[in-house]
Amino acid sequence: MTNGAAKPANWRGLLTHPVLHFVLIGAVLFGVNAWRHSGDQAPEDAAIHVDPPRLQALAGIWRAQFGRAPTEAELGAVAHSWALEEMRVREARRMGLDQDDSVIRRRLAQKYDFLINNPSALGQPSDAVLQAYLSAHADRYAGPSRYSFDQVYFSNDRGPAMALAAAQAALKDPDHARGDDFPGDMVEHDVTEQEVRQDFGSNFAAALPKLKVGVWQGPVESGFGLHLVRITRKTALAAPVLKDVRGQVVADWMSDQSSAAAARAAADLAARYHVSIDEAAVRSVAASGGAR
Repeated sequence: MTNGAAKPANWRGLLTHPVLHFVLIGAVLFGVNAWRHSGDQAPEDAAIHVDPPRLQALAGIWRAQFGRAPTEAELGAVAHSWALEEMRVREARRMGLDQDDSVIRRRLAQKYDFLINNPSALGQPSDAVLQAYLSAHADRYAGPSRYSFDQVYFSNDRGPAMALAAAQAALKDPDHARGDDFPGDMVEHDVTEQEVRQDFGSNFAAALPKLKVGVWQGPVESGFGLHLVRITRKTALAAPVLKDVRGQVVADWMSDQSSAAAARAAADLAARYHVSIDEAAVRSVAASGGAR
């Protein structure tokens, strides 16, 4: 008795399912179209077979959308929906509707890019590959170097030419050179490149790694003027161990591999295709504002 009562309820739920409504509407529209063209010759690719691989793919899409596997009735409805869509796609192609459609062109190009540049297709790199990558790019993962240095400062208030002349003259005897009053500290202790960038500017920070320790060098430009600089100590942090930065190394390796794959694909396309653009037509169309 209970089973008999539950069965109509299940059928009522199926009859109200939106997928079934979509299939029925599609079937009606397709039937009307078939009646209108009943005299037309059947296309050569009239056979549509929803085989097990297609059903597996459709079931996977359902699981991704609803978080569960489809029932037999639901999978059958989805299969009918896919078949109706396939009919319309084939008819659209037969009518040439896929030609010169910017949306379709863009989507196909995007799918090509995804296929070529998909990092998941690379698989997981071995520890040996990751270690080699880490060693080649150790500066990406090591902490910032720290610097201690003295400076002699020449203000921009002198004028650029005068400041440069004074700095170059002072470089002949920097230990006894007299510069201008600096708004910050004349001696810095264990500062990072980031701290130097904040206090002196990007040009000054970029110059520090190139300077030798214990030697007066310059002039080095900052946001304030010019400086003679003597690095008294430079401390570079040790390169990190792979296990400590593995996640970031894997992500960077995959990103680099994806970029390399894209570059190879672009080079391959450039070698296989010849592009010719009518430059005169470009000028003409641009001058006309694109009007026909």
